Amino acid sequence: MENIKELIKNKNRNEIIEILNNKLNTNLINEINIDKLDDIEFNNEVDNIIYEIENPFVINNSFDLEFMDLMNFLKKVSEDDLVLNYLKKLEEIKNNNLNIYNSFVNYFTRFPLWGSLNINLGDLTALKLRAEALKRHIYDYMWLYRRVNDYLSKRTLYAILLNWTILDFNLLDKVKSIFPDYYEPDIFIDNKDDVFVDCGAYIGDSIANYINTYSHEYKRIYAYEISKETLEKLKLNIEKNKLHDVIIKPYGVGREEGSFYINENNDSSANKLSKSGSYEVKVVKLDDDIKEDITFVKMDIEGAEYDALIGLENTIKNKMPKLAICIYHGYKDIYRIPILINKMNKDYKFYIRHNGGNLIPTEFTLLCNK
Repeated sequence: MENIKELIKNKNRNEIIEILNNKLNTNLINEINIDKLDDIEFNNEVDNIIYEIENPFVINNSFDLEFMDLMNFLKKVSEDDLVLNYLKKLEEIKNNNLNIYNSFVNYFTRFPLWGSLNINLGDLTALKLRAEALKRHIYDYMWLYRRVNDYLSKRTLYAILLNWTILDFNLLDKVKSIFPDYYEPDIFIDNKDDVFVDCGAYIGDSIANYINTYSHEYKRIYAYEISKETLEKLKLNIEKNKLHDVIIKPYGVGREEGSFYINENNDSSANKLSKSGSYEVKVVKLDDDIKEDITFVKMDIEGAEYDALIGLENTIKNKMPKLAICIYHGYKDIYRIPILINKMNKDYKFYIRHNGGNLIPTEFTLLCNK
């Protein structure tokens, strides 16, 4: 087979698109709006298009068929039509159940990571961002569907994308994990001698779930948290539960060391860092901040996961720790975080688990293990 990567080497974007169009017998600008991607997104999507050309998707069962039907629908529909479909569906929901409608619309005010939404004022930012994520990353989703290691993961991905596409509120309930967030015994068997790094430790609830799921046989826990108020509660809970070898780190985590400011949210669990805010917070690079071998990393840090993983690259490449990474903060992380980790270390097995509600998909996590 002709080496497509060699064919596109040193070609400009338009030339690459033309070569891929000829290979696929399609028009990628219409199919996935490939011309609107930034350089990193473009390169990732091209890699996954080439993967699809060289290893065509094989439908083995009804679940594969449903997924591909959804992908083919997205190839045909425009971003504008997706937004119009959302508005029609929301109007239908509003007429049938005002509480559900208000819950959906108000969510974007409480948690603006997904964009703002005020239909009465014509602000459809959140809906447009959702349509863009769907339309422009079809081959990324196809790659991810094939890359995850079990059909619960595949079905979970499908349920999330179906919700994003047609506001389906049913399938997410059927794929919801029966295990606590981040910790699934079939994937992560035990915690013996773990050096566990909890990024976004909050008040210690995820540490408590970690210990309740497994045991006190871990070696050490590093708890990263940025909110002063939350840090006090975290310390109290660690003392109250008499947990051994827990080191509290009042820092953010990122791709490099620096300083940012905490931007406090009404819900302190959703606090995030920005260039201005209430008070300054130090940000560290995990590869440099922890001097012993890390065995397990959990990240729930309000959209900072991508940068924090870049700051953990050496550990991921060389030590291959277990990973439980939230991929629901915005519309990009569901594809860009798996792609990033796969580039760092192709030997991981990937799983996706959902622990959130069915109205707006949240609390879904990428679990990675050897």
